[in-house]
Amino acid sequence: MGIEPEELLPKSVNDFWMRNGRYALVEKEAAVLRYQHFEQMRQSRLEALRRERDVVMKEYESKSMVSPTKKTPRHIDSLDTDDASTLLKLEQRRLERIKQRQQKEIQAVIEMETKMAKIQQENSRRAAEDARRKLEYQKELRDRRDKLMTQKHEKEMKKKKQEDLEAAERKMRAKKEAEKEKLLQEEEQRKQARRQKEAMLCELERAAKAEEFRRQTEALLKQQEDQVAANRARMLEKERFVAQKMEQANKKRHMEAIEKRERANQRIQHALLQNQLALQKRKHDFDEKQAAAAERAKEIHKKTIAELKDRAQKQKKEEEIRQKRLAAARQHYQQNVSKIMTKRQQLEAKLAQVYEEKEKERVLHSLDKQLTTEEKLRNVERMKRVEEYHRMQMIQKISEEDVRSRTVKLKKQSLMEQRQKVALESMLRKHRITEAMEKLRANNKWDKIEETLYAL
Repeated sequence: MGIEPEELLPKSVNDFWMRNGRYALVEKEAAVLRYQHFEQMRQSRLEALRRERDVVMKEYESKSMVSPTKKTPRHIDSLDTDDASTLLKLEQRRLERIKQRQQKEIQAVIEMETKMAKIQQENSRRAAEDARRKLEYQKELRDRRDKLMTQKHEKEMKKKKQEDLEAAERKMRAKKEAEKEKLLQEEEQRKQARRQKEAMLCELERAAKAEEFRRQTEALLKQQEDQVAANRARMLEKERFVAQKMEQANKKRHMEAIEKRERANQRIQHALLQNQLALQKRKHDFDEKQAAAAERAKEIHKKTIAELKDRAQKQKKEEEIRQKRLAAARQHYQQNVSKIMTKRQQLEAKLAQVYEEKEKERVLHSLDKQLTTEEKLRNVERMKRVEEYHRMQMIQKISEEDVRSRTVKLKKQSLMEQRQKVALESMLRKHRITEAMEKLRANNKWDKIEETLYAL
């Protein structure tokens, strides 16, 4: 049967482990696949050997049951012409069966190679389609990411531009308000100065009026004093005039005049005192009003300063809030960019994993195909050994049957040569098929596979 003894010995997975080989990426799976393929073929060979053994045993038993008078192969030289013709016919039929079997095997090889070529072509097309889809998906992903980044950047720039515009508007409003406040403050200062000037003028007017009143009062007092002095002179004149006549009466009148003068002086002093008190009161009221006006101006100034400080503090807080929002927006933007980059890395890792799995699948498929091809080559070698074995048996039989006629030997030799020629042609045709398949693989012209193979 052309089976070597070492092909029947059991092996383990470690026996098929090839380190630093062309399948290093999937060497573990490749070793298991080699082991499974070897074990499957070993079991098939064992089963074939069992069947062949059963056939041999049945033939042996059937020969044992033949009549003792029947001739054995060692006495084949005593066969008659009919027996020789029968053997030649059997040999011819066997040769035809061999030719038919070889033709079927070649046809099966062609069909298998055609099927494998179609599968490889389909796998190549699918791989190219997957690569194209992967490139398109990556391009779409990059375009989508770039578009998203551009939109995000434009949105951030628009938002920043809007915030800057709002900040500029707020700054402009604050500037206008400050200018307005400054104008109001300057107007208030002018009003205050005008009020102070008016108050000063009023005070001067009041002082002038008071001075005028004082002068009038002094003039009135002087007039009264002059009048008193005149009256006193007249009284003295009258006293001197009547002194001689009425000394006592004059004394009495003199005393009365003195009392009257004293009372008049007291009234004048009282009037001067009242006028002085009124003047002091007016001055005090004026001073209080001036102090109150100054206090009010001071309070207004403090209030204005406080309002300006409040506005400045408010603007500072608004600016801090704007900066915080801007920083938050930038942080959010960075987070979005980080999320996009993380998703991109995850997607690329997933794509790499898918590609690695497909690459493993492709490598294992290539290994399986290689193992199948090697098995076919081993089958061819086995068939050669079987044919060689049959040839040797036939030569042995021919040497044992040298008593046959020369015609039978020549026919037998012709049949053997034909069988050898058929085997050689089958081997050469298989070799040509293998070379044609290699050329088709190199040229990748699978559409001409049937035409090429059937032309062989």
